[in-house]
Amino acid sequence: MPPRSGDGIIDGYPESFIAFSRRLGRELSPQQCAAVCSIKGPVLLLAVPGSGKTTVLISRLGYMIYGLGIPPESILTMTYTVAATKDMKRRFTSFFGTEHADRVEFRTINGVCEKIIMYYARTEGRKIFDIADDGRASALVRDICREKLGAGPTDNDVVEVRTKLAYARNMMLSDAEADALECGDLPFGDIAREYRARLRAEGLMDYDDQLAYALEILRRRPAVLEHWRRTYPYVCVDEAQDTSKIQHEIIRLLAGDGGNLFMVGDEDQSIYGFRAAYPEALMTFGRDHPGARILVMDRNYRSDANIVACADRFIGSNMRRYDKKMTADRPAVAEPVRIAVRDRGEQYRMLLEAARTAKEQTAVLYRDNASAVPLVDLLDREGIPFRIRGGDYAFFSGRTVTDIRNIIRFAHDTSDARSFMKIYSRLRTGLSRAEAEAACELAGRRKCPVTDALLRVDGLDDGVRDACAVIRRQLARLTRDRAPAALVRIVRELGYGERMKRGSQSVACLQTLELIARHENSALGLARRLDELEALLKGREGGDPARRGPGVPDGAEQDGASGGSPAQTPGRGVPDSAELILTTVHSAKGLEFKNVYIADVLDGIFPSEVPSDADLEAARDEIRRLGRDAPSLPVYDRRVKLYEEERRLFYVAVTRAVDRLYVFSFKGESSVFSDGLFDEGGEENNDIINRPNTGGSPWKTKRRAF
Repeated sequence: MPPRSGDGIIDGYPESFIAFSRRLGRELSPQQCAAVCSIKGPVLLLAVPGSGKTTVLISRLGYMIYGLGIPPESILTMTYTVAATKDMKRRFTSFFGTEHADRVEFRTINGVCEKIIMYYARTEGRKIFDIADDGRASALVRDICREKLGAGPTDNDVVEVRTKLAYARNMMLSDAEADALECGDLPFGDIAREYRARLRAEGLMDYDDQLAYALEILRRRPAVLEHWRRTYPYVCVDEAQDTSKIQHEIIRLLAGDGGNLFMVGDEDQSIYGFRAAYPEALMTFGRDHPGARILVMDRNYRSDANIVACADRFIGSNMRRYDKKMTADRPAVAEPVRIAVRDRGEQYRMLLEAARTAKEQTAVLYRDNASAVPLVDLLDREGIPFRIRGGDYAFFSGRTVTDIRNIIRFAHDTSDARSFMKIYSRLRTGLSRAEAEAACELAGRRKCPVTDALLRVDGLDDGVRDACAVIRRQLARLTRDRAPAALVRIVRELGYGERMKRGSQSVACLQTLELIARHENSALGLARRLDELEALLKGREGGDPARRGPGVPDGAEQDGASGGSPAQTPGRGVPDSAELILTTVHSAKGLEFKNVYIADVLDGIFPSEVPSDADLEAARDEIRRLGRDAPSLPVYDRRVKLYEEERRLFYVAVTRAVDRLYVFSFKGESSVFSDGLFDEGGEENNDIINRPNTGGSPWKTKRRAF
């Protein structure tokens, strides 16, 4: 019998916990036990990947109910998505049965805010706004953008505006701060003001308004706040690193000073900054919650020890994080492998070969869905089964792909005035809008191609007329080109390269188009293949792709959510049991795969941008002076914050691997992530898969050829 002390502690744990642990029937580590026993006061649990945080959360709920006799109705457990709340309830039921499963409150933060607003409306006799669902919100944004731009926005434009609207609300930005947000060529401030005005005029609120209204009620109505504090004296929050600034403020008010708040997260896994995730709240937890305890679970039970060591070394270079060192429970068996390829074409051919020989679960991870398109093209052509997780496939509705498809289609039907008005400003014509419209009107009257009418418009400058004659000849030649040559002609001879948005992402888009074009005999064939791939991928996705904000209502799903199970779309006629899985890193969060390949790990793609050494040193100096838990770090936030989030995204990708990890880098191209993971060395295996001979791309990520 262990020694018994006077305060009811056995071996350092309360007797109630010892009795509960026997019922639980699961062995917990000392770190996990400490977390389960932490019931009173504010507690932040930092849980590294694969450390068993969900087991701890569920075990802690069980201990509160069965070990301490806390009424289930007094415990509020919040997490990031509806899918995650359902999964947590399912796991609670699998641990403890159905007796109390329906009495414990599992909610998203939006779900809690809905309850707060409904309670306020009922007690105050107020009428509340209806929710503008995703379809209505997107339609409003689309209408406003059309009015502001004088033309229909792309799907990407709508997504970008809605993302920024959600970001502004969730970061609690002032009107001036929101006006300063960049949103491509769109006048975001004007659009945002008009959007909010139209919502109010229709008696509507969106899901981000729901957060703002609930916060206002809690701040201005002490009786309402006190009601919810009495209702839920115990508050638990999962995925705290994904929680936004306004959500953290709502949680802080609900918990109260010194309240029983238990937050679980990991600042190293915060990857939703574009949705206003606010990991800074984890760094300032001790300042914001006096008397708080910060616990750590730093043992990884998932991955090979070599993978854990590489991942820990990599993330250790981030500046704004807690000092913690991830250790492995599993032995070291296989070294992570860096595969150095000549170009992206060779990368995809090697992945295709890996797909052919996959006998067990294998995942290909990438920063965004554009990286998957060339691989999907090859897999579909070869009839190799695959699954693909989530995503909005904005690649197909992006400006570059949309423009090139429109140019190809106009080249094959030069009488299409509507198509011409979409592309005239994207080509080297020098035409004003009035001149372009005059050409279309003349073509309609004379029943001739727009390209012919261009040469007959009265009053054209000689230089513009000559440029239009060149465009006319180049468009005719385009219809006879093979697809790769047509793509080069569009970018160089038609002048599209001079008009397209500069930057490595645009070059990567051109590279992707060129890889698909290699398999097509004509420009029209390329356009049709893009249509087929879009139907194969985007057409199978559910929900509104414009819904990408942080706030998630009960009954709605959110892509890429940890703990959830977003749809896995198989290839044509492929069963869900296919071993090959393609996924963005965001959609892979919370999951694990036996074998992982990380694609496109080169500067300009992953990461999208690398700060200068001077910027990095300035940020380090600021953190040395002010501390990592400083409420504000202007230099760091302005120059380094986004880069460190991309480092965290890569860290999440690495820690999805259970047994084997392969990272692609490119010869002659810099890759700070690959260098950092392999400590500028490591094992490099260029013969792991037979290398096909592929032609080089005319566009290099670091050297623009347009």
